[in-house]
Amino acid sequence: MVVALPFAGSIIARNDIRAVLSIAVLLVSGSIFSMGFFNAVWQFYIAGAVIGLGESVLLYLAVPTLINRWFKKKVGLFIGMCMAFTGIGGVIFNPLGDYLIQEYGWQVGYRAFGIIAVVMALPFTLFAIRNYPADKGLRPYGDDGMTDINMASQLSGVPATTAFRSLAFYALAGFAGLVGFNTMIYQFMPAFASSLPLAAAVTTIAGTMAAAAMAGQALGKILLGVVADKSLVLGMWAAIACGTSGLLLLWILPTSVALVLIGGFLFGPFYACAVVLVPLMARNIFGLRDYSQIYARISMCSAIMGALGSAAYGYLIDWAGFQVLFIAGLAVLGLIAILGCCALSARQQLEHTDT
Repeated sequence: MVVALPFAGSIIARNDIRAVLSIAVLLVSGSIFSMGFFNAVWQFYIAGAVIGLGESVLLYLAVPTLINRWFKKKVGLFIGMCMAFTGIGGVIFNPLGDYLIQEYGWQVGYRAFGIIAVVMALPFTLFAIRNYPADKGLRPYGDDGMTDINMASQLSGVPATTAFRSLAFYALAGFAGLVGFNTMIYQFMPAFASSLPLAAAVTTIAGTMAAAAMAGQALGKILLGVVADKSLVLGMWAAIACGTSGLLLLWILPTSVALVLIGGFLFGPFYACAVVLVPLMARNIFGLRDYSQIYARISMCSAIMGALGSAAYGYLIDWAGFQVLFIAGLAVLGLIAILGCCALSARQQLEHTDT
């Protein structure tokens, strides 16, 4: 994904998004299906890289790009709703995958999921999506109707070449990178719950905490989108406040099951920053003119730092325990707040022009 993202942004900007998304779906679903026939580890590595190529478009770029093109109002709400379904999909398909593997074996599980992926996604990428509303003789949702409908694809914003040299870009890339870094705390929460004295009395606490965090994440994506539609600054501070409260509860007051679950739930809205707040900030700061290219580079920073965060926090826990994890997470949240304020303030230095 990291390697593909910069190119994926340019490809989406220059080509029919139906073709780009359809190819991405075939790359992902075909790789998953083929895994059901593999018999060597190196084959899985190659398939994983191919999945990364497709997911760079499907996971990071498709929703923000299309929502920004098709909606002028309530952009945050609709991005949040779309991204919330990644969590809902996990709730539905994780048990299904477990059942298939237990009953029929992992080979059948891979083949079934490859088929499910292509059947669910490909009809929509081929027939239900268009680049711009004007392709169907429509206006974007919330358009005031003052502009000629044939000019709907004319976009205002900062040229990519200008954006890449700006302070706002580096501040937002740092913001996104540290958000990606800190979201990796999420994957250590079940292990933390299992390490508590409570776990002896509540055998399912790890799974319950994971479910609480996932619920907070799904609801947080929608609520964060709604708040950010009103004020990006308020949305940013609300997400950081939720993340801070969740980590403080887990660090200082993990004395009951209820408090542990509340801590995991509160961390969810911060997790939503990566896929809701960052694309909205990129839209606000740089506009829509070269949005896909700019947002792709910012997403690359998030992906790189997410990979580093997973390893770094894992080593930190092994070295010093979970308490240090929460202290480090709170420190990173402070840096995130500083970079977010810098990015939004630096917007004033940029001039938005039409394509």
